[in-house]
Amino acid sequence: MEESSAEVEVFKRGKLLTVISFLLGLTCIASIFISVSDNAVKLGILYQVQIVISTFIIGVAAAGIWLNLKWGAYTYIIYSLISPPLLFVFGWWRPDMGGIITPAIIVLLLLLKIKTMK
Repeated sequence: MEESSAEVEVFKRGKLLTVISFLLGLTCIASIFISVSDNAVKLGILYQVQIVISTFIIGVAAAGIWLNLKWGAYTYIIYSLISPPLLFVFGWWRPDMGGIITPAIIVLLLLLKIKTMK
């Protein structure tokens, strides 16, 4: 009797991508609570819908990064480029740590690691 062994592709995500996807996941959890906060309610339903859509996009990107897939990184990079102008148009964007520096650092780190992703 011949034994056939199926090759299982094992990928190594790396600590940096693990940390990035974990932090993006935490961002999604925080965003859920922010979307129902009193401040979000004061800004209107459109603001709340924007938070939910952003949370979904970041969650999908985080899952892709967790699975070590390039589309996850590209999804986050594109979101980071499109989101600030849209938020600015609606008057919701502030140029602070969360609006510029943190996404820029994450994008830079993803660009450094994208060649190692599938």
